[in-house]
Amino acid sequence: MIGLNSIFRLPLGWGNKGSLKTKGCTEVKTNEASFGKTIFRLPTDNRPASRVVVADASTAHPPPRLPHPNPPTFRRIYAAGPPAEVLLHALAPERMLGWTAQKPEAALALLGASERKLPVFGSIKGRGRPVSLEELLSAKVDLVVDAGTVNDGMLSTGEHTAKQLGVPYLLIDGRLDQAAEQVRLLGKLLDSPHTGKLAALAEQALAFAVQRAAERRSAAPSVYLARGEDGLETGRSRSIHTEVISMIGAKSVGDDLEGSGGLAKVSLERVLQWQPEWIVTQDAKFARQVAANPLWRGVEAVKKRHVVLLPRLPYGWIDSPPGINRLIGIYALDATLSGQPLKQQRERILPLMQALYHRQPDAAQLRMLGLA
Repeated sequence: MIGLNSIFRLPLGWGNKGSLKTKGCTEVKTNEASFGKTIFRLPTDNRPASRVVVADASTAHPPPRLPHPNPPTFRRIYAAGPPAEVLLHALAPERMLGWTAQKPEAALALLGASERKLPVFGSIKGRGRPVSLEELLSAKVDLVVDAGTVNDGMLSTGEHTAKQLGVPYLLIDGRLDQAAEQVRLLGKLLDSPHTGKLAALAEQALAFAVQRAAERRSAAPSVYLARGEDGLETGRSRSIHTEVISMIGAKSVGDDLEGSGGLAKVSLERVLQWQPEWIVTQDAKFARQVAANPLWRGVEAVKKRHVVLLPRLPYGWIDSPPGINRLIGIYALDATLSGQPLKQQRERILPLMQALYHRQPDAAQLRMLGLA
């Protein structure tokens, strides 16, 4: 059971001055006209902090003003999972404690040289190696950042982690349409010099998606997001994993599945019933074998050779993880559904790659990514 007085909900885009001192251990303050700086203060009586700060759109009014101390500077920050890792790396790579999972060499080659040497701690939630909280304590973590769907499970994880580590746990609404606000929120907290550029690029990508969705309103193409080596996992309605598809005006066929949010395993028979016009995947093995598999040949997208493999380097372009890395996927998927090669969107994609990963791909990497 989550203690209600241990969670403070802070709205994305909060635009008023003020601060809120949460019970027992943490103070949150804003002092600028847009979002302002968010300031956490740990308890002075050596009690473990049990504070989860949630940044989402659920709070309609700003908290009252209260006095505040000088803000601490967070220097040793851990991302709870891959979506938060992408956000933290974009804004403050020099403050990252380490990675949530081992990166393939091809992914590391697209990142900065200093970050390639960071250790792997594991992830607090999700798939892959679980993190050791003892290792984080030994590494002197001073802030945990998380991003994703704000639900009871995430809140419970946040509260447990905050209690165990004795540091604040910032949970940010990870919806793609909030990407610019995610950047501004964490950027202001960390006083990141990368905030303005990345937020502007995020706004441009989101505006592009709105425009393309309006243009497709009368004829939305149907798309199946095929996850995994067998291609038989996809997102349900309102899933964070299929947001790129819906945002650019296409229909994710998985919206017809029972339930809402998250991922679901499906049968090939169900895919045959859906008959999607396009199949989009980031799994190279599935993309290689699907056309040769007689069981898939009855799917309209396979018949028309509308099976598209999108890059997943250094992170997935439309998913895996469902973080702000998907801003690139807005342009990539739009090009795909428009029958264009990815390089047609090169002038939009490359500035985002620079802002997210702090380096540009070389000529060989551009060819590998389909941007040459």
